[in-house]
Amino acid sequence: MKEKLNKRVTISYSVDLSEVPSRSALMLDELSKIFRNLSIAATDAAQLTRENALKSLEDLNKIDTLLDKTKIRVKDITSITSGYVEALKEIAESEKKKKKKKRSSKDE
Repeated sequence: MKEKLNKRVTISYSVDLSEVPSRSALMLDELSKIFRNLSIAATDAAQLTRENALKSLEDLNKIDTLLDKTKIRVKDITSITSGYVEALKEIAESEKKKKKKKRSSKDE
């Protein structure tokens, strides 16, 4: 039987725009730990398949749960990064408009 993921909740808080890359990097580090655990579980399952099929099934369920966690984390990081890129675009567009307005004021 597949191990169930704990109930997921969305938390929201704000950080300075300049902090977003380092926060995303932390989440990516956590993702890499999940991948390491996946590798270990897969290696264990491969070995156990030869020795104990029931235990191998437990490891396969663990792999499935870890994959679910991986998908969730990737979606979270993608969402955060998309928001960051959009914020940078808005800032660049705002700066561009300010410069254009400044130039047109000087021309008058």
